[in-house]
Amino acid sequence: MILNDVTATVSTRGRHNTTLPLVLSSILHQNKKPCKVIIYDDNDDFVDPRTNDVLNNILTAMLLSGIQWFWEPGSRNGQVINHERARKNCTTTYLWRIDDDNTLLPNTLEVMYEHISADPKIGAIGPSIVDPKNPMEPSVLASNKMEDIFLGMNEQWAHYKDDTIRVKEVEHLQGSTFMYRVEAAKHGYPLNLSRKGHREETIFTYEMFRAGWKLVALLGLTTWHYHFQTGGIRSEKDNNMAHSDENIFRNKLIGWGVKSANYRFYFLDSGRGDHYAFKPLVPELLKRHKDCKLVIACCYPDTFWDMKDPRIVLCSLTDGAPFVNKDAHNAYKFMFENNWKKSVTEAYRKVYL
Repeated sequence: MILNDVTATVSTRGRHNTTLPLVLSSILHQNKKPCKVIIYDDNDDFVDPRTNDVLNNILTAMLLSGIQWFWEPGSRNGQVINHERARKNCTTTYLWRIDDDNTLLPNTLEVMYEHISADPKIGAIGPSIVDPKNPMEPSVLASNKMEDIFLGMNEQWAHYKDDTIRVKEVEHLQGSTFMYRVEAAKHGYPLNLSRKGHREETIFTYEMFRAGWKLVALLGLTTWHYHFQTGGIRSEKDNNMAHSDENIFRNKLIGWGVKSANYRFYFLDSGRGDHYAFKPLVPELLKRHKDCKLVIACCYPDTFWDMKDPRIVLCSLTDGAPFVNKDAHNAYKFMFENNWKKSVTEAYRKVYL
């Protein structure tokens, strides 16, 4: 089935013979297909794709399947310019942007379209985006709130092993692939970013959220993102581009009035009794670190059942481990090294206060 109100776009560079055919093939094999596919070719030398046997076969199959395709020279000034060009020139209700190192499940467009077309308040929608080389487990620490952006735990990065799709409203979307309502994107892309375009999708989708549009993540609807090490934005070797873009983004946060959250981590790889020994410190920690969320990675979260402060975040040891030096949080190591004679609670107080 062809969706006559959906255009798909791909901005590509240096991947004609690697991942680009995978992307185009997975678009071709969608259960419900876009009516048009536009490829913005950012290679230094423009080459007719029909001279590439693999691409020619896929493009021919698209035409036979009812998909019009257009292969246009890109700006050669980076993906953001191409994304903006796609937005401005789009003639359909929805625009689906896809990275040139993605592959998509056959029901990706079908499921996204079902949700966005059913709710006129949805401005953009995207799937889970998973690196198969480094799949992340779902984590209670993951957040698509803008205040949590520097924690580096995007909810869309988690790999869910069942077939359940979890519909989650978020504040920004990960940019490897998402579909948006063109009407919701009148603000356009941040054209002051470098050719690398670091944070471009975060800025673009958060502006929709600020304008009152819903953003929806379909967690468990997996798109594979290969993070291919050649081509695409990885063609840009100047690290100053990302630094400049990051400065622009941080200034955006100030302009938006977004205050990024601060975190203090506590790692309790210990028994239930030790959890109760640590518990009396929590009110003191909350008082001392008034502007922080307290993340308690622990084995027995029910120990803290009566602590309702929203700044307390309980998570598993697995979730908390990447953020801590485990030895520095080991009260028994501290007691051993200091010939400790007082209580375990006092040892925790010495370690954490």
